[in-house]
Amino acid sequence: MYTPAQPNVHESLVKGNRILRTCQKKWENTSATEVEEKLQARAYRMALDELERLVVQRLFELSKLNVSGTGYKLRTQISKALQRRSDTIRRALQKYNLHAGKVTPPRPQLRWKEIVEYSFLGEFDLLRHSRNDIREEKWAQPAYREATVKYLQLQRAHEEIQRLNIEMRRLRTAIHDEGQHTMAVIQQLQSANAPLAAEVERRWALRAAVNMLHIARLDCIESTTGFSGTLDRWRRRWNS
Repeated sequence: MYTPAQPNVHESLVKGNRILRTCQKKWENTSATEVEEKLQARAYRMALDELERLVVQRLFELSKLNVSGTGYKLRTQISKALQRRSDTIRRALQKYNLHAGKVTPPRPQLRWKEIVEYSFLGEFDLLRHSRNDIREEKWAQPAYREATVKYLQLQRAHEEIQRLNIEMRRLRTAIHDEGQHTMAVIQQLQSANAPLAAEVERRWALRAAVNMLHIARLDCIESTTGFSGTLDRWRRRWNS
């Protein structure tokens, strides 16, 4: 039986069909590709996070393994945990490389040797997705980063050489002044308290032997080709 509600039902079905076809058309044009790329990017980031987590845990366990005071049993447990974690990292690495090749643009493939040599988390940050692809920047290239690190290390080395030149003069001066002061004290004690003078002289002989080793080492450094310091010691203002 015909009812007034039927035209409204048919009209709603027609409108719904038009909307569905419109949505399907838009979906096929752009949305499907965008969603797929986002899903691939999400899977890539999750794989990267998991790989980073495992590597960080491995770094902590390695540092704990080298800490003094760690007992034999704990070292054995850590060694076994490292072996298990290595297998887990290998599986996570395979998963990462799988998703790294599917994202747009593809991310670099990693090898086991590269992973085990990662010692700081900045390496992982360069692999993360960003609005702009930073991998083409010069500072993101391994060769440029290594050259920058070497340059900064060289600058710090020059600063360290200048500081050590000062410290070596200070050490030589301190050893010389200590020897003069101690011998003067021993001479004073020999007339006032001979037993105490003998004890001080005995202890000073041990310290003087160590000081001679320091002096020999300083002489060796100062005779090295390229030494930029000076052989002279400082003179204290109150010394003659």
